[in-house]
Amino acid sequence: MDTRLHAVRGKPPARRAKGSLPLARPAANPLNDAGKEGKPAPDLSSGIGDKAEPAACLPVSEVSESASGDGSEAQDRDIENLPDPSSRGGGNKSGRALLFAGFLASVAGLGALLYRLDATTHPPAAGMLSPPKPLAGFELTDHRGANLGLGHLRGRWSLIFFGYTHCPDICPPTLAELARLYRRHAQASPASHPLQVWFVSVDPQRDDRRRLADYVPRFHEDFTGLGGQPAAIADFARQFGVYASERPTSEDTALADDPHAAHAPAVLLSHTTSVFLIAPDASLVSIFSAPHRADDMLPRLLATSRHWERQRS
Repeated sequence: MDTRLHAVRGKPPARRAKGSLPLARPAANPLNDAGKEGKPAPDLSSGIGDKAEPAACLPVSEVSESASGDGSEAQDRDIENLPDPSSRGGGNKSGRALLFAGFLASVAGLGALLYRLDATTHPPAAGMLSPPKPLAGFELTDHRGANLGLGHLRGRWSLIFFGYTHCPDICPPTLAELARLYRRHAQASPASHPLQVWFVSVDPQRDDRRRLADYVPRFHEDFTGLGGQPAAIADFARQFGVYASERPTSEDTALADDPHAAHAPAVLLSHTTSVFLIAPDASLVSIFSAPHRADDMLPRLLATSRHWERQRS
């Protein structure tokens, strides 16, 4: 505040209280106009202090008119007739936008909550792969002489077991349990995605189509035996991490050392004993480890298929 203004009136400069706003100085000095027209000078010290009400900011021309005494009533009417900001169209639009944004946030929060509840209520079945492993293309020959590929795994659930027809201890009981599982699954599961069982030979040199046709249907007539070129079988088995190698036995060694043996020693193989579950989209979703029992495998197979169907519904 200019101390010269108080010097004219004979008053000391007033201190501005903390928290009050400085007054805007008008373009024209009201004291100069008051001296020319013989009007009393306005008291600039009023409105300064802790109890002062904030003044509205007016254009410079209106401040000059108010100081000179002209148009003060019109100025008061203009201030009283100022529109309420909350009644403007822009305010209503902003309010509606905020309400809509809040509604969207509520819907998103509800969706996230329902997703967490569903994941808690329906957790993935035990042993499911996360994520499933899509299989690559292949071409094998079944015991009926047909060429099978990736498309023959689509649209149904598939159990795949790798073995060989000369296996003395692992393959026969495993195929017998798979036959029990196959029959029980047909009774317990809807026919929308039927089940098929593939037996893939890891001994293609001896397991030709005739051998497979004689061996596999003994366990169930619907089962499919698969063979083919060694390289094709190796590529297919590699997708599952399956291994197979020859294993020497004491009987084989004795026969090999006996020059009078009437027949060549039998070749036995060590191989992966797991059963692999393939979903109708031709992806590996679960692995059953030995020992295999139909009573244990069926609940897990049904739980896996239900979870897989629910994820795609």
